Amino acid sequence: MSFDWLPNYSINDNLEAPPPPPPPPPKDINKNDTTSNDKPQPSTKPKTHDSDQPIDIITTIGVYLETKDLVEEHLIKLGKQIEEEEPDCLQWEVFYLRATEELILIERFKNLAAAEYHWQMQYNQNVLRFLTNQGWLSGHPDMKRLKSRGGFAFRSRLTTL
Repeated sequence: MSFDWLPNYSINDNLEAPPPPPPPPPKDINKNDTTSNDKPQPSTKPKTHDSDQPIDIITTIGVYLETKDLVEEHLIKLGKQIEEEEPDCLQWEVFYLRATEELILIERFKNLAAAEYHWQMQYNQNVLRFLTNQGWLSGHPDMKRLKSRGGFAFRSRLTTL
């Protein structure tokens, strides 16, 4: 599936950290000095590929107050289908932000292949197309890929309903 209709989003977004600053200029050392211990140190951090890392997506969906419940209902049904059919979709949650009348989707996939598989599923395309065609959304969904910079994943969710 192509997400060309979504503004400012591409699966190939370069979301890595900015490149490191250039190395400092060499020290002014006497060329005959052989006592310097300035040897490059090998990297102890193993190299990982982006395609092997979990993929986190946050999608903001503007809704009208009068259509919020309808949109939520369809998204929750979609989430149940995703849970049943996509074992590598690790998280798929719908939240409501009352202050801005937006639904927020939080998605986490095992890796890039799982995210791409998810986006190719016809039921995902059908729900988004349906919600848009019904006129229930107040704008195009805004999808962003997140890159973790620290912290920890939630331990467990304690809810009281």
